[in-house]
Amino acid sequence: CDLEIRGYHVGKDKIYALVNPVSDEVAKNEAGRLDDVHVEAFKKVIAELSVAAGYKLEPSDFDRGRLTQSKFRDFLDGLVAQNWLAEDDDKFLTYGPRSYLELTENLREAGVDVPQIIHL
Repeated sequence: CDLEIRGYHVGKDKIYALVNPVSDEVAKNEAGRLDDVHVEAFKKVIAELSVAAGYKLEPSDFDRGRLTQSKFRDFLDGLVAQNWLAEDDDKFLTYGPRSYLELTENLREAGVDVPQIIHL
């Protein structure tokens, strides 16, 4: 398993993590946890944030696709718990550290201002 240490600095916050940049068995197993409905929802959430002011939205502002409201909220809570999304004090959702570290190129292609990523 090829792992990289990546990080970024935002203000006084310094975030570092081990990232698997390779599509290997570990990555495939992790990706296999989501069914097609949740993969579609994840892509929509990431895309919708890219065009939102300040890259943040209230949970009710997202297109929940084929998920019920309660299942979509559980899905968002899971994304926060896994650090794909972050929730601020006002309950707005934005990109979490994992999105910046693992989806850097995807976010840049969508026009998102991504913090400079540090490879250690």
